[in-house]
Amino acid sequence: MIKTVKSRLLTNWHLTRWIALAVGSFFIIQALQYQDMILGLVGGFFLFQAVTNTGCLCGSCAVTSSPSAEPNDSNIKQVEFTQINGIDMPRTKQTETFNDIINADKPVLVDFYADWCGPCKMMGPILKKLKKKMGDQINIIKIDAEKNVDAAIKYNISGVPTLILFKDGEILWQKSGVMQAHQLESTINQNLGIS
Repeated sequence: MIKTVKSRLLTNWHLTRWIALAVGSFFIIQALQYQDMILGLVGGFFLFQAVTNTGCLCGSCAVTSSPSAEPNDSNIKQVEFTQINGIDMPRTKQTETFNDIINADKPVLVDFYADWCGPCKMMGPILKKLKKKMGDQINIIKIDAEKNVDAAIKYNISGVPTLILFKDGEILWQKSGVMQAHQLESTINQNLGIS
């Protein structure tokens, strides 16, 4: 637990989290000075949000990083992903090269997510419903943006969830945020020319 908190404190914070940390610290100091429980609770809330990032205060869950070099396709060796199958079977994590995934015979919808992101958790059932509707017309996979940083940087993933539709290795469509299954189906059909 302490190791996790320490790593979150030391790696890639965006400005909003630093502001939350400062505001939380200010309220905690004020609470101690004036012995006010309400100020302490408010300060604790901001500190909790900043340290654990269990819900973004700025409204978008950001995945930030500062790489030394822009990754290219040859740098993205393998990614760990979860295949969405549309039926209630356990999903297994698989590892393949990212190029193999996006250059597959079928179009691929990639969901870049993060474990701590609330909206990302909402996408799981939506993608499963979409897979049931579309069947074998499309492959749907989930990729953890924090564990697969090179891929996230290459495709400019600055917020999660981000959905990208690939066909023959080319990006047809990209959007950040939660979408419902019927919206996704319509967007995919439109971009693939399916009526």
